Parts: sequence; C-alpha cells; structure tokens
Amino acid sequence: MVSVIAQIYRNIEELHKLISNSAQQLAEVIELLEENMVAATESVEEDAFFDFDKSETVGGLNTPLHNSDFSGVLPQAQSISTPNTVLATPFRSTRSDGSTTPGSTTGFMTPRSGAVVPIVAQTGNITPSVRDKLNINPDDGIDVGETPAAHRMYQSSLKEQLKMGLSSLPQPKNDYEIVVPEHEEEEIPEQAQEQMVEDQADVDKKIQEELKAKAARELATRSQVIQREFPRPQDVNMSVLRPPHESYSLTDLQKAEELIKREMVTMLQYDNLKNPVPAQNKRSNLSQAQQLAFLEQHPYENFKSNDLDVAKIMLKREMEVVKNGMNHGELPLDAYTQVWEECLSQVLFLPNQNRYTRANLASKKDRLESAEKRLEQNRSHMAKEAKRAAKMEKKLKILTGGYQARAQGLIKQLHDLYENTDQANLEFNTFKFLQEQERGALPRRIQSLTEDVNRQMEREKALQKKYAVLQNQIRELQEQHKHLQQETAAAQSEQNNLHNEEVTSTTNGEENGMDIVESTSSNENV
Repeated sequence: MVSVIAQIYRNIEELHKLISNSAQQLAEVIELLEENMVAATESVEEDAFFDFDKSETVGGLNTPLHNSDFSGVLPQAQSISTPNTVLATPFRSTRSDGSTTPGSTTGFMTPRSGAVVPIVAQTGNITPSVRDKLNINPDDGIDVGETPAAHRMYQSSLKEQLKMGLSSLPQPKNDYEIVVPEHEEEEIPEQAQEQMVEDQADVDKKIQEELKAKAARELATRSQVIQREFPRPQDVNMSVLRPPHESYSLTDLQKAEELIKREMVTMLQYDNLKNPVPAQNKRSNLSQAQQLAFLEQHPYENFKSNDLDVAKIMLKREMEVVKNGMNHGELPLDAYTQVWEECLSQVLFLPNQNRYTRANLASKKDRLESAEKRLEQNRSHMAKEAKRAAKMEKKLKILTGGYQARAQGLIKQLHDLYENTDQANLEFNTFKFLQEQERGALPRRIQSLTEDVNRQMEREKALQKKYAVLQNQIRELQEQHKHLQQETAAAQSEQNNLHNEEVTSTTNGEENGMDIVESTSSNENV
C-alpha cells in the first residue's frame, strides 16, 4: 500500500512538471508555426506569380473549372457606393466597399509585389495600410503584409499576447488528497480471464519454454555420454560381438556379457546417428546406412524415466555390495591419474595405419613415427592455443584496458605503501631495540651520574671549606695591610713633621745670616 501511494505521489509530481513546462513548449510550437506560415506565404506568392505568367496554350491534367452562373457574356450593372469619410478612423482607409471599379482586383490600391504576406483581392473588404495598435479597427481588417518590419511587429505582438495569457494561468498546486479504498480489489472472474486475449510475446515465450522442457526430457533419456558431452569414438568396433553361431556354447555369464556388449554397440550406433561426431561430417552415407541397418535389426529401446531411476538405484546397490565385498576404498585422484597414465603408455597410435596398437607390439620405426606425430600434434595444438590466447588477450586488453591501467597505478601505490610500511617497521624495530638498550643502560647511567654528583658535591664542600679558609686569610691579610698602611702613614707624617722642622730651622738660619751680611755691609759703607 505504501509503494502504491509513493507511486501516485511520483506520478502527480511528474504531471505538475509537465504542466509547468507546457507554456514554454507551446510558445516554441507557435514560433515554429509562424515560421512555417511565413515560408508558406512566400511559396504561395511565387506560385501565384508563375500561374499568372502562364499563357493560354498551357495545358495539362486537372484543369481548374470555374463555376458559371450562365448569366451571359454581357457586362452587368455594378452598384457604386460613395465612401463615408465621416465614420472612418484616422488610420482607416477611405477606400471601402463601393470604391472599387468593376473588374478591379485591389480597388484603388496597386499590387504590392514586395509584401511579406500577399494580400488576396477581396471585394468589399480592403484592409487599412497601417495597423491600429489601439484596437480601434477590427482584427480581421488589419494588414500585416506591407513590410517585413510590420510583419515582425505583428508576430512579436502575438507572442507577447500569448505569453501574457499563459502567465495569467494559475500556478499548479500540490494540494491534493489520496483516498485509498477500504475494500480490496475484486478479483477478475475466471470467465473474464478466459475471454482475455493473450499477448503474442507471452505465447511465444510459453512455446519456447515447452520446447526447452521437451528437449530436456528427451535429453534425460539419452546416455550420460550425450548428456555430459563426453568424447566418443568415430567408428564402432563391431568385432567385440561374438558370431551368432557361437551363442549356443556360451555360459550364462558370457551370455550376460554379450547382452551388455550388444546394448553398448546399439547405444553407440544410435548416438552416432542422432548426434554425429563433428569429425564424421566428411564421411560418406555408407556409414549412416550401416547404422540404420544395424538399428533395424537391433532397435534402440527408449525407456521411461521411472525405469531408468529404478535401474540407477539397482546399479548403485550393486556397486555398494561389490565395494564392501572386495574391500574397495575411495580412489584418490592421484591414483586414478597414475593408472590412466600407465594405461595410456601401453597404447600407441600408428599414423601410417591410422589406428591404435599396443606399445610392446610396435617396432622402433612405428614408435618414432608415433612420437613425431604426437610432437606435431602438440605443436599445432600449442600454436592454435597461442593464437587463441593472443586473440583473447587482445579482446581482454580492449575491454579491460582502463581497468589494467588503473590496476597498474594501484599496484604501484600498493608497492609504495608496502615499502613505506617496511621502512616504518624497520624504523620502529630500530627505535624499539634502542629503547630496550637505553632501558638496560639507564640504571648504570643513573648510578654513574649519581656517583659523579656525589663526588662533585664532596669536592664542592671541600672547595667551599678551602674557600672559607682563604677568605679568612684574605681578611687577615687585609687587616694586616690596613694596619701597616696606618703605621706607614703615621711614620710618614712624623717624618714629614721632622722634615718641616728642619726646613724651618734652616730658613731661619739663612735669614739670620743675611741679616748679619747686610749689617756688615752697612757697617762697611759707613
């Protein structure tokens, strides 16, 4: 129910989209119609010109016949009406209904050969030369064919009017409601279904399915060789059967074996006749005649599926009894391959005689020819497979060229990531080993550093003590030096005092001597 409602919603949305796009599509259609109309009018004008230019001698089929009122060939009186110029608008032509002379096609207006839309002569309805944009004149009396510009203006006005009309349309609304019926849908009666005509495609499909089912049923009754497409011999060896006259001296077991052989030969002949081996296409019809003759004498019996199922069950039980009675185990593939190779090595193909024989009975020349033939077959098979592989590789390269290029790029990136991963693992292992080494050496280093620190602390203590002693000595020496300086200064001051006294005494003695000299000199002068 939800899916149905969702589908209805989607359908309504698509309908709204179609309605919204209808205006634009309609405008495009109108433009195309207008262009076609212009082209059509031009072609009509050309056709009218050529029709007018034809002579009276031009004949042909389907000559147009004009209706005649059989009024005679004499001219008839024409009613001439005076045009009413009072009621005419400024843009309305004064040449109206009665202004045309008898026999004239366009009234007083001259033929316009250069008009975009040719104006057909109409008696009593002459359109004005100028379009009335104020809608004073009626639309059916408007001339749009004077100049291309007037025609384009008329077309543009039509487009504008159409767009205005479309724009005035109401917008689509999503206001809707879905009401699901409460009761279930009524089933179609069988009689109505029988009356319904089946589609031919369904009929063909049913026929194909029936044919396939019939072919599958027929294939189920055939031998396993045909069903599984196993290889078959081209020629049936009829020598395995005993002559009929020897059947009287056979035991029951030998008779059973003969029945099995005869059934086997019959199945081989039937399979070769119904499904011939591809290599038998070049054979003559003689082999088919022989097969048909043999099958007429020994007809192939088609068993029912139930009988075949019962026979399969009986064979399966017999196989279990033989397997348990002879203690046979499961045969592995290696043992089966070994037995197959041993049996194959005992058989040799003779190309000259085109038959198989035992290897121990063949001569050296036959063995050499058989080996050469096998080598040639292997080479041809190898060349064939090589060509096939090259074609397949080419096709595969064309189909998967982009994927291969992408794969090469991704493989390169993957190799780079592997290299980066290996490098990161190497670095990780290196640093991990270094971490382990550092962890082992860390206690020793801590102990060594602790001893160095203790030794340094003791040395610093000793040096501090020595420094304190030296500081005391310096302090004492400074005090002694200061004391010596004081003593020296005192002694110097005393010495200076003594020197000053001596100088003073000497100066006094000199002065006294000078006085004595002066006195003596004065005395001498006296």
